[in-house]
Amino acid sequence: MNANRIAFVFGLLLAGHLAAQEMGGASFQMPAQFSAVQNMKTHGMTMATKICMDGDRMRAEMAAQGEQMVFIRRKDEKKIYQLLPAKKICMVMAYEEPSGQQQPEKTLYEKDAKWEKLGAETVESVSCDKYRVTAKDASLLLWVRQDNKLPMRMATEDGKVQVDWTEFKPGPQPEEMFAVPAGYQKLDMGNMGALKNLMRADKMPAGGKGD
Repeated sequence: MNANRIAFVFGLLLAGHLAAQEMGGASFQMPAQFSAVQNMKTHGMTMATKICMDGDRMRAEMAAQGEQMVFIRRKDEKKIYQLLPAKKICMVMAYEEPSGQQQPEKTLYEKDAKWEKLGAETVESVSCDKYRVTAKDASLLLWVRQDNKLPMRMATEDGKVQVDWTEFKPGPQPEEMFAVPAGYQKLDMGNMGALKNLMRADKMPAGGKGD
């Protein structure tokens, strides 16, 4: 997964962007600290991700090609850490704010966004209010739970991307969720030659001294 893909994944974590904001015709009660499960459907694939948010710090856990991966975004450090727990490896990348093209959900918090309530719908047995949000040349569909005003689903108008959120648990998150565990070997993604050699090795390093 390259840096652009990582930025795209984090950019689609809408829950983090909507924390404690009120936008247009919809009022959200999104806590700044919480954990949740995100299910993103795109290009015929479904990716389940467990996310934790604490202010500007974010953690995402997912499985890809049978391997568990963890991404930690630290805006305060301007870093993204990709952890491979099975190999005790941590790849370190510079964090840059995704561009507008990588953030389709940015439409939701544009200052001049137009909110149109389309009515009520049931999503996964949950009663929701459905909105179309339009800003400039982009528009999105958003389903907001009626009981607690949390987002339930987001989808692009063309149906190419759909994101659902479940298992919201508001509250402070453990500090260790946003730190690289001890014993991980850190690899600077700027040193691609060393990374390729490690990926080709028959046996990946068991880990080294962490920073």
